[in-house]
Amino acid sequence: MSVLRISAVVHSTDHDAAVQRYQLLLGMPPAHEFTIGDRDLTVTVFPGLSVISGTADALASVRELRATAFVDSLAQTREQLAESGWTTEGSLGAGNSLLARDPDGMLAEFVEIPGVGMSHVTVAVVAGAGGALGHATTAALAASGFAVVAVDRSDHAMSDLRGAVRRETADPADPGAVTRLIDRIAAEVGPPGVLVNTVGSFRPGGALAATPESLRLMLDVNLGRSCRCTAVSARPAPGRIRITMIRR
Repeated sequence: MSVLRISAVVHSTDHDAAVQRYQLLLGMPPAHEFTIGDRDLTVTVFPGLSVISGTADALASVRELRATAFVDSLAQTREQLAESGWTTEGSLGAGNSLLARDPDGMLAEFVEIPGVGMSHVTVAVVAGAGGALGHATTAALAASGFAVVAVDRSDHAMSDLRGAVRRETADPADPGAVTRLIDRIAAEVGPPGVLVNTVGSFRPGGALAATPESLRLMLDVNLGRSCRCTAVSARPAPGRIRITMIRR
C-alpha cells in the first residue's frame, strides 16, 4: 500500500465564504468540487486541502474528520491500519473509501485511486505555458477536466491564464529547479499524468549562417530542455505518464 497524497480537512456552514477565503489564502482556485448526495455535503478540493460544506446538521457526521489520504489499494490499507491499531468506522458513502480512527482518536478518510496512482483528476503539466501555444494548450486541457499546472520562466507571461490553473515559475534550463518543481507538484497536487512541452525557439537564417554555438543553443532549447522536463516528470509515476511535444 502506498499513500499517494494527503489533504487536510476543514468544515464550513458557508460554502461560498469558505471557498473564497481559502482561495485567497492559497493563491489559487480549487482543483475540483463534488457532492456527497446522501449526506447533503459539498467537498471543494484545493491542493493539500479539502473544504467540506453543508448545514450544521449535515456536518455533524463528519466534524471529527481531519484528513483524507489517497492510497493505491484500499484492501492493503485496511490490513495495515488493523496492524497499526486503527479501527475502521465505515465510509462516507463511496465504495472506494473508508473511515478509520487512530489509537489517539484522530479520524481520517482513506480513498482508493485504483490503478493510476494519482488524484481523481489527471494532473497535466504544461511547460512553456507563457507563450501563445502554451496558453491554448493550457486552456484546452483545463476545459477537458485536467488539473493543469502551467509552468514558465516568466510569471508575468502567465498572468492572464484563466480558470482553475495553477501557475508555477521555473526555468527549464535549470535541472535543479525543474526537479524541485515536479517534486512539489507531485506532493501538493498529484503525480503528473500528462506532460506537454511547448518550449521552443528558432532563429531565421540560412544554413551557412549557422554557427556551432547557435546550433547547440537551438538543440538545447528545442530538445534538451524538453528531455530534462520529461525525465523528471516521469519519476513520480513511472510508466503512467503521457508525454507530448508541440512545436509551432
